[in-house]
Amino acid sequence: LNLQRLGAKPIICSVIGDDDTGKIFTKLMKNNLLDECCIVTSTKRKTTNKIRVMGENHQMLRIDEESKSELDTTSYLQLVKQLEIVIKNQTVNAIIFEDYDKGVINKVLIDKVFELTKGKIPLYSDPKYKNFNSYHDIELFKPNLSEFKNGLKIDFGSEDIFCCLKKHCNKLHEEKNINKIMVTMGDRGMFISVKNGDQLHIKTTPRNVVDVSGAGDAVISIATLMDVEGCNLGFTAFISNIAGGIVCEEVGVVTVNKERIL
Repeated sequence: LNLQRLGAKPIICSVIGDDDTGKIFTKLMKNNLLDECCIVTSTKRKTTNKIRVMGENHQMLRIDEESKSELDTTSYLQLVKQLEIVIKNQTVNAIIFEDYDKGVINKVLIDKVFELTKGKIPLYSDPKYKNFNSYHDIELFKPNLSEFKNGLKIDFGSEDIFCCLKKHCNKLHEEKNINKIMVTMGDRGMFISVKNGDQLHIKTTPRNVVDVSGAGDAVISIATLMDVEGCNLGFTAFISNIAGGIVCEEVGVVTVNKERIL
């Protein structure tokens, strides 16, 4: 929806369960005019559902109903087949791995997508912990600070945070062939790094944060779209940072508002 609100045509590729929540999900897709061609329905897993308990506009706790096991062979092959059809028959400008460690994405799928694109379609990643080190040949890699530290199994301790970020970003650039890295750091802004290029700290604007849900999704959506359009990483990070902050000022998972960003 973030991409759609900004004028792009997104195609969601994922697996849902053959259950009531899955039916609600597909109905929401239809209501929002989103293409369902790459949604696979499986009888062997639940549709992920997050129930947030709110108190005075703040999330008190969250109850998750989900399957976190890796895909069964049939569902995996169906998903790959649909991906092949989309890549072959539609103009695809970018592919985003929106990874939440729910079992759909794993190293096998990451490698398969790279094989299908043959390096001709840029890949973008909003990683989680499990597959952090499985990503390679990525155009833009966007972990948050916690995911960055846990994914690399490091702790900065008393060391200067930006010196550590520079060192480990350079390592990722070389070992994983990642072109651009954007580490989000909440109220501390972002750290960005370009392979064989600039490394910068983008400060954030103070905001009235009421709910951080959906902020990371907004950031990767805008960053991908701006990168595809040829914007430099500094400007991309600046606008993405603003968008993530705006999302945090509203209760619930909301989409970006293009007019407000402008």
